[in-house]
Amino acid sequence: DGIARFVAEAQITAQLEHPSVVPVHEIGIMPGGMPYFSMKLVKGRSLDDIINHLRVNDREFHRTYNQLARLRLFQRICQGMAYAHAKGVVHRDLKPANIFVGEFGEVQIMDWGLATTVKSLPDYDEDPVSTVRTAPGMNTYGGAHAGTPASLSPGHARGEFRQTGPRFGLCAAGLTR
Repeated sequence: DGIARFVAEAQITAQLEHPSVVPVHEIGIMPGGMPYFSMKLVKGRSLDDIINHLRVNDREFHRTYNQLARLRLFQRICQGMAYAHAKGVVHRDLKPANIFVGEFGEVQIMDWGLATTVKSLPDYDEDPVSTVRTAPGMNTYGGAHAGTPASLSPGHARGEFRQTGPRFGLCAAGLTR
C-alpha cells in the first residue's frame, strides 16, 4: 500500500536523528485524508552530480572534491549508515542520487522510502526504530523487488530478501566501484 510506505518513510526518517539524515519536522494528515511530512530544506548537489562532474574532469570539482574531500564525504555517509544500522534500519536504495552534499561538505542521506527495519542486526540499538509496518498486515515489502536496478545490492538483486542487512546495502551505494 502506497500510503503505508509513505507513512513508514516519514516515521523511519523522523526517528533517525543524525547529522547525515535529513530531519523530518512534521508528519500529519491534510484535509481530505492524505498524509504528508515536511523536512528540512536541503541545499547542495547530489553525489551523482558531483561524480558526473569529476568524470568529465571538471577542474573546479576536482579542486573542491579532491581525494581527501571525497574520503571525508564517504566517511560521513558511512557514519550515517552505521547509525541507521544501529537503530535497526537498512536503507535499501542507497545510491549517489540519494545523497546530497552541502556547500560546506555536510552530507544528507535522502529518500528512505524503501528502508526496512531489521531486528537481527549484530550491533542492534536498545532504542530501535519502529513503523506502521510493524502492525499486522502492514509489511509492504515482503518478497517484492524494489529500488533502482543498477544500485541494488547483489543479495537483493538475487531475491535474498530474508538476508536484508547492512552488508547487502552499503556496496550498493555506488561508492565502492
